[in-house]
Amino acid sequence: MRLVWIGTLSLLSLQGLLGFAVAQKNGGAEVLLSVYDATSSDTFELSLWNDLLTDESKRLISPLKIRSVKGADGYIHFTIPAFNSLSYFSIGNTINRSSFNGEQLYLFNMYPIEPSDRIYIMLKKNTSADTMPPVYRHPDLETYAMNARYSFGFGGKGYEKMKCRYEMDSVSSRPLGRGVILDYGPEKGSFNPNNVYEQQMQASLKILSQYKNHISRSVSDILYADIIGAYQWEKIMQMKVAKDYGDSTFNRQLIDVYYSKVKPVLKTDVTANAIIKSRFYCSFYIKWKSFESQLDNRTPEYIYREIKNKFQGTVREKMITTYVFHDLKRLPEATASNILQDARQWVNNYFYRQLLIKVADLYAAGKPAPVFSLPDVNGAQVNLRDFLGKVVFIDFWYTGCSNCSAYYGYQLSKVEHHFKDDKRVVFLTISVDGDRDKWLKSVNSGLYTSKNAINLYTNGQTMQHHVIKDYMVEGYPRPVLIDKKGNMFSSSAKDLRKAETLQETISKALAQN
Repeated sequence: MRLVWIGTLSLLSLQGLLGFAVAQKNGGAEVLLSVYDATSSDTFELSLWNDLLTDESKRLISPLKIRSVKGADGYIHFTIPAFNSLSYFSIGNTINRSSFNGEQLYLFNMYPIEPSDRIYIMLKKNTSADTMPPVYRHPDLETYAMNARYSFGFGGKGYEKMKCRYEMDSVSSRPLGRGVILDYGPEKGSFNPNNVYEQQMQASLKILSQYKNHISRSVSDILYADIIGAYQWEKIMQMKVAKDYGDSTFNRQLIDVYYSKVKPVLKTDVTANAIIKSRFYCSFYIKWKSFESQLDNRTPEYIYREIKNKFQGTVREKMITTYVFHDLKRLPEATASNILQDARQWVNNYFYRQLLIKVADLYAAGKPAPVFSLPDVNGAQVNLRDFLGKVVFIDFWYTGCSNCSAYYGYQLSKVEHHFKDDKRVVFLTISVDGDRDKWLKSVNSGLYTSKNAINLYTNGQTMQHHVIKDYMVEGYPRPVLIDKKGNMFSSSAKDLRKAETLQETISKALAQN
């Protein structure tokens, strides 16, 4: 077995070779981890996702979890039971949890693993660590920055794909290129071909090409789809933000630049299996089509029709499910209902179909709202059932979420003030902050909520708490309205994101028997 070091070069001791257990013969896998500063009291947890819709959805899908501690041989052993195809795993310390935007950061975040892999990982002290923060914010890159104190070694059967992925994270965290896609300086609105996303995409593709002969074709195809999806997504999102804040003159330039310079070309070399397994590709495609429908003033049904006509088989089923899972809440209620009903006729894959059923249950007015019990600012447990007979508005948020503070400041606070004397309405917030003191400071700041609301948090479990999965919270802020019987009334962004429509929707819920 070879061990390849990233960072400080070192040699693997024979003890490590002898201590490397044999993976299960029935299609399982094994990961052996050595962390130089881990103690015997540290518990590490490996989370495995066999099926995945998109990267954002991973926190809503319960993974297989395997816990382990450092053994007498100095290694943390994870034996993974049989699985059929490429899956993703993360490893984290269950005690010393770090988080980014309420999401736990891991030593490894969503790394690929295949049946029969026997991967050896060693983390040693890196005295020459570069602690530069990542150039843009994403859990993969935050993880890389957090782990800068380590030098990483990989070995064993299947290690090459991990090394490839680690190197791609490394190059992606560096400020290659010249920032933004559109110039905001003297040549405002002009295209910047040397933008950071293009440069990092090309650098990642170059790394992948160097590993093509050392990893399986299917892994290479999936990593390729991830690269295309992740960086094209970032380009689209930056164009969307620019449009949202630009004036009419700037937006005319933006549209010209988009269609002549930025618009993605659908890659014909992205395989069907790669799209099915990719963390980013489906999200990118839907964000892309959503942005174009906004530019061209198309109807909400346009994207759904495009997906059905463009794709076939399981790829189409995944695309439909991704669209429903992430975008349904942005549609008018009648449109969302029609699309959801039609989608269930097209999707037969068991995993995707179960997700559609979950969406249907959550979005259907009159279905029981998931019950939870969470601590308030005084540490007292608050249960949703405590408010039967009242209309309950819930807002999910986290510290540092600019959209959350804008939503509260410009929309929600006005509605809260309007109903301040109405005892039939309860305003409740749930924060996914990992640190209680940070959460309390944010509550007291008045940026995200008020002291008049009932403020709860997920008790340090961040986005891992079951309430986040139960309410399918994959973006923030996330407003939900529950009726007097404890049933779902609305979770539509069209109803709840603007002060005027939110006030009207609460009034409708109050008027309902």
